[in-house]
Amino acid sequence: QSGHTGVFQRVPDEPYKEQAFIEKRLSKKLDITRIRKKIGPAVPGIAHTVYEDEKEEFDSMFEKHIQKQIQLQLKKYGGKT
Repeated sequence: QSGHTGVFQRVPDEPYKEQAFIEKRLSKKLDITRIRKKIGPAVPGIAHTVYEDEKEEFDSMFEKHIQKQIQLQLKKYGGKT
C-alpha cells in the first residue's frame, strides 16, 4: 500500500514491538507479523528492465517462427506464398 518497490518477507513469530503500531494494525484487521526487506528497489528495477528487453527479443523471434510455419503449411497444402 505504500507504493515502495522491493521484495519483502514476513518474519514468523516476530510481531512488531511498538504497542501503538500493533493496536493500529489490529484495528484495521491487518497482520501484526514483522516484515523484513530482502531486496531493495534497484534489483526489481533491473529485473524489470531485463524482462522488457528479453520480451522484445522473444516477441520478434516468435513472430518470425509463426510466419515460417504459415509459409511451410501453405507450401505443403498448395497455398500461395
